[in-house]
Amino acid sequence: MRIKRNLQGISLISLLVGVSIGAFLLVVMLQIFSTTRANYRLSENLAEMNNVLRYASLVMTDVISQAGYRTPDATTGVLPDYSTAFPTFTGTIDGPGGTYNSGDTNADDPAGLVISYFPGQGVIPSAGGVDPYDKLWLKFHGDPSGRIRACGDLYGVENVPIRVKFYSQQLTIDSVDSTAYYCENQNDATDYTYLIDAPIGTELIPAALFDQAWVRYGVSYANNNPSYIDGWNLGPDVQDRTRVFAVRIAFLVHTRDDVRSEDVTQTFSVFNEVVTRTSKKIYKLYIFTVMLPNAPGYKLASTVTTP
Repeated sequence: MRIKRNLQGISLISLLVGVSIGAFLLVVMLQIFSTTRANYRLSENLAEMNNVLRYASLVMTDVISQAGYRTPDATTGVLPDYSTAFPTFTGTIDGPGGTYNSGDTNADDPAGLVISYFPGQGVIPSAGGVDPYDKLWLKFHGDPSGRIRACGDLYGVENVPIRVKFYSQQLTIDSVDSTAYYCENQNDATDYTYLIDAPIGTELIPAALFDQAWVRYGVSYANNNPSYIDGWNLGPDVQDRTRVFAVRIAFLVHTRDDVRSEDVTQTFSVFNEVVTRTSKKIYKLYIFTVMLPNAPGYKLASTVTTP
């Protein structure tokens, strides 16, 4: 007796349908994965950019708001004169604008800001800096309570003058030019050459994110009982340094990675200057203002045009 066997197999059509469905599902999953990864990278880049801006603005606000601080006499409470509190810098500072002369009294500004190291000039630019006017020097005392902070989270010592510089510097690393923004303490009896010296301060904005910075000085031009700041000037344009009551800083930064699929043009207006960038990166302009301790009740007027 013969036994029939019912052999069951997969037809070619069934196999092709199965492969097609599997390939379709694989493509969908890859698209979902790619989109999720792109969104994660975008979120990560935006978060890094915002955190860096927050850190830089907090450090600069803390330090700038201390400009001109002097340790009062422990017995009388009287503040020492500026010439006594901030003796002439004894080192040498060289830069594209010239050499700082230790006898130059223009280096001693009553607001605690060093607007110019050289008579009639703006703050000297760092070599290869993006903008020669993105530099800012300040001076202040440490205090006995350890409240006064300089670069690198270092706290000042009572009656000891502190000089701080904020600046951009371009460095060539592995044949690639990179510019970052720094906070650096300046020491007496030390020679600085901003033409060749590598930064030794605290990096506020890394080169992977930094594009450009601007610094402007808020001046009150009113002659009698001025109540608002009506001018934002470059250092060389400040006529009366005793009437500088605020500093405004603008940072233009970008994401670390190319987070767009194609180039996009972004345009910004800052201090009456139009800035355009075309890139796959996302750019952000961040502006903040710091009032100085020498501003007795001054305020920013609502009528003043904000850059």
